[in-house]
Amino acid sequence: MQRQNNVYRVQGALRLNGKLKRHQLKQGLKKLVEQHAILRTTFHRRPGLKWPIQMVSPPGSFGSFGWTEQDWCHKTSAEQQQQLDRLMHSKQPSSDTAELRDPQPPLQVQLIQRAPDRFWLLFSLPALCADTTTLSLLVNALINHYGDDDISPRIAVAEVDNEIEPVQYVQISEWQHELLTTEDEDYWAGQAYWNRPALMQSQSTAQSTAWPLEHRHTADEAFNPAIFELDLSQDLRQSINCFSQSVDISMSHILLAGWQSLISRLTSAQSLVGVAFDGRDDEELCSALGPLTTYLPIRPLSSFTQTGTHRSFQQATEQVSHRAEVAASWQQYFTRDRWSAETTSTYFPVSFNYTDWSLPRSTQQLTVSLERIVACTERFHLNLSCYRQGDTLTC
Repeated sequence: MQRQNNVYRVQGALRLNGKLKRHQLKQGLKKLVEQHAILRTTFHRRPGLKWPIQMVSPPGSFGSFGWTEQDWCHKTSAEQQQQLDRLMHSKQPSSDTAELRDPQPPLQVQLIQRAPDRFWLLFSLPALCADTTTLSLLVNALINHYGDDDISPRIAVAEVDNEIEPVQYVQISEWQHELLTTEDEDYWAGQAYWNRPALMQSQSTAQSTAWPLEHRHTADEAFNPAIFELDLSQDLRQSINCFSQSVDISMSHILLAGWQSLISRLTSAQSLVGVAFDGRDDEELCSALGPLTTYLPIRPLSSFTQTGTHRSFQQATEQVSHRAEVAASWQQYFTRDRWSAETTSTYFPVSFNYTDWSLPRSTQQLTVSLERIVACTERFHLNLSCYRQGDTLTC
């Protein structure tokens, strides 16, 4: 954890169109913060201590979440977009390095009015408390709470059983600790899978790979990556989707295969890629909030450096998909500390993550859709983040 470096955050902007009930929205947020302890978790530094102290505040002990409102109705559409860009890439108040005397709620929310019936709702959470899946789950739960008394009969909304307590992140941490300290047959099989010599060698290659025109940062330089966004064209999205259906392979694995192919062509090296797995394969964890995402090493394929036909890329995609599925089955046994000790590397230079959002959603008077995500939970040299919402794919 880098002191005073607030780049490690998960931020999202929602587009709200229609009649907005502010009080109902804030009540929904308050209820979610009360239900999930990870949204009340802060990290504080004390003089003389190397590591920060984790504190979980009881519900209602201090401001449930940060809330601000802005009126941009007087700005043009272009000015609003420019200002949103600045907000999404600005340094956010850091709750994970806050002083004990002035704790800040992890969840920071901004409501921006663009027109009488158009809004942006911005969320920001530190990476110590959230991942991109957390943001997606939080937004969907908020819509459910908001729409409890105002739901359109055309929209199917998951029922929320208020009598069932949500799984807390601390419970998941205890389960993971028990899993990694119970040295049974599965434990040793998992360790054998992640400690394969070929995998370690691929990580060493990735660490030493030189990029064209790359500026190597020193160890004391703050991590502050540049961000470039691209909405894929309709023709390209349709081509990827058709290929996905024809080979029966998920879009995320096809994009990963293409990313690995590009990296190998640019560097002429067989470097592995750190791929984000959200750690929620178990049914009990599918709605859990918290930083459950783990980046796992996926080894590249030699065929990526060869100029081939459409068929050769299909074969490579099938192999990438298989490797990703096997890695997912062993993800609970991957330990970053041991991996770092074996490879002398604390992060993956090249990484990839994919998130499929279920938005847009609607109530009788409000339509909700995703405007933008800016998320950074790991250090990297080069990362490809893909976010899909309906027919839209942003990288």
